[in-house]
Amino acid sequence: MFVPFIFTLEVASDYDHILPFYKYLDMAIAHGWPIIAHERYFSSLNDMAKFGIDEDWFALFGKQWEFTHPKQNDIAAAAKYIIPQAFETEFVARFPLQIDAWIFLLTNNYEPFAKLISEFFEDIEKQFHEPIEGILCFHVPVFLRRAADAKGIPILSQQGGAFRPPFYKKLLFHIDKKNYYSQGELSERYFQLKKESPNVPMLSRKGILKMFADERWFKDIHMIDQEPIYKLGLLLLHEQIGCTLQYSHISNFEMLLRARREWKNDEILVRDRPGFPSAIGTDDSPTSFHFTCKCAHVAGVQSNGLFEAMLIRRIAHGYGESLFTFMENDGIEDKSKGIAPLDFINFVVFACFTPANWITDPEHLRFLLSNPSETEVYMKGFNHYTRHLSPDDLELFYKTDKREYRLGMTLHFTSGVVAHESAFLYFTEGLSVCEGAFTWSDGDCSSFEVGLIECIDADLLIDAKLAGEITN
Repeated sequence: MFVPFIFTLEVASDYDHILPFYKYLDMAIAHGWPIIAHERYFSSLNDMAKFGIDEDWFALFGKQWEFTHPKQNDIAAAAKYIIPQAFETEFVARFPLQIDAWIFLLTNNYEPFAKLISEFFEDIEKQFHEPIEGILCFHVPVFLRRAADAKGIPILSQQGGAFRPPFYKKLLFHIDKKNYYSQGELSERYFQLKKESPNVPMLSRKGILKMFADERWFKDIHMIDQEPIYKLGLLLLHEQIGCTLQYSHISNFEMLLRARREWKNDEILVRDRPGFPSAIGTDDSPTSFHFTCKCAHVAGVQSNGLFEAMLIRRIAHGYGESLFTFMENDGIEDKSKGIAPLDFINFVVFACFTPANWITDPEHLRFLLSNPSETEVYMKGFNHYTRHLSPDDLELFYKTDKREYRLGMTLHFTSGVVAHESAFLYFTEGLSVCEGAFTWSDGDCSSFEVGLIECIDADLLIDAKLAGEITN
């Protein structure tokens, strides 16, 4: 039995974790398991609709997070272990600000909360007649860790990962057995995999992008080869997030100040945090991928965008503490680390990034808690994500950073998309294609023309496979 736990005092909203709540509730209802959460999260669907959590909301996020729209009868019948609103309010009143109360809980034990959760655990095992195999949560306040450790119950800390729409096809998640909002277990797991199996199969950077990006952006994958326009890209943060403030109080303005000490103002590109426009944001890129491609260095605070920077061969500078801290430069001034190694990128993607349905799948959770080798974890992810590809496809189109196309695929060019159903093209790395015109006959002979932006120092190799014959 896995027990979900939802508790946060983040100040962006009283329902800051309503998405994971309904994801977990879906699992709890399906298996007849209990769920621990704020009292207000169990409000009726009619009441929640007043906050915009209505039919359209469930249709949108239910698809992205892979949970079903609950029925009111199911919510009423769920085994609810409620953290009383009065209990929460009394605690918060002890502090000048709610964010202060939250940071306290993230960094210190509060015995009344630990006692309440311990009593919940005792009652759950008594009522359900089975042990708690693990706690699922999106935040790990110290009182939860104390209560779980006292009973030897593992915690699986979960969070949305770096791959998310609109650039990527699907939102993928991350599970950490220590704490997602910390250095977690990533570093030790990565080096353990290198020790166990240094030659696990890997994809190229472009192969990873091609596998996970939404098809409409395929034409832009080549942008990772382009010379950056800016010296530094700055990822702004929401400055009132407790899970960030517990490690660093650096502000957006101080990051920008530090950046201007290193580079000229016109060498810095500033990207707002999605949903939080600022007065200093200057980037208008359609996605964080496009923003990052414009920059040689990328800096941020506890940001998933720093992993994306590593993926596309940019140099990452981080503040605070995160899973990727050991691969990041320590702030803007530190230049000691260069481009992250490809084996690290593959490790994160295949051993850590998790499909939405896996984060509440009991079999996958039991697999993670069964002490598997890092090789087993990696290969489970690798085999899952590449399951629709033949071995030849993997070798030809995903294990190289060169631009490749196959029979039946759409060709993607710098200036747009040109559809072509029957050509195999192999472009040497970095070659830019401006436009393509294709004429295909009904007989055995076909021809096409390709216009190049520039090829002064580049070689072009074109292989066309027609009726079993190859012409160069």
